[in-house]
Amino acid sequence: MSEMDGQNSTLEELIEILNTKINRIKKFDRHSLEQTGLGPHLRSLAYYQEILNRNPIDVDTLFDASQVILEIEIVPTVGRPPAHQLVSLLKFIFTKKCFEHIFAQTIVDMREEYDDAIEANNIPLARWRHIQLYLSLTSTVLTWIGASSLKKFFAMWKAI
Repeated sequence: MSEMDGQNSTLEELIEILNTKINRIKKFDRHSLEQTGLGPHLRSLAYYQEILNRNPIDVDTLFDASQVILEIEIVPTVGRPPAHQLVSLLKFIFTKKCFEHIFAQTIVDMREEYDDAIEANNIPLARWRHIQLYLSLTSTVLTWIGASSLKKFFAMWKAI
C-alpha cells in the first residue's frame, strides 16, 4: 500500500510541475509566443492541461504530455524598443539639438517605465506605456508646431 501511495505522490508532483510550466507559458502574450515559434503549441497545451486535470489519469497519457510540455522552451527575444519607427522619423525631421532638447528625456523615461512593466511581467501595463509614449510624442510634436508657428507669427507681426 505504501508503494502505491509513493507512486501517487510522484504522479501528483509531476502533474503539478507540468501545470506550473503550462501556466508559465500561458503568461506570455500570444504575439510573443508566435515570435518564439510556440504559437502552434498553444492548442496542444490547453489539451494537455485538460488531460492533467482529469482524475484518474492514464500513466501513458501523462508520459506523452510530459514529453511534449517539458520539451517546450521559452527563449526571450530581443525586439525593437517602443516607438522605434516614430523616434527614427523624429530624428530625421528635427535637428540633433532640437531632438535632444525636446524629445530625448520623454523617450528615455517612457521606455524605462515600459521596461519596468515588462520585468514585472505586467503585459497590459507595458502595452499602455507603449501607447502613452506614442501619445506623448505626438502631443509634444503638435505643441512644438503650434508654439513655433505662433513665434513666427509674432515675429512677422512685430516686423510690420
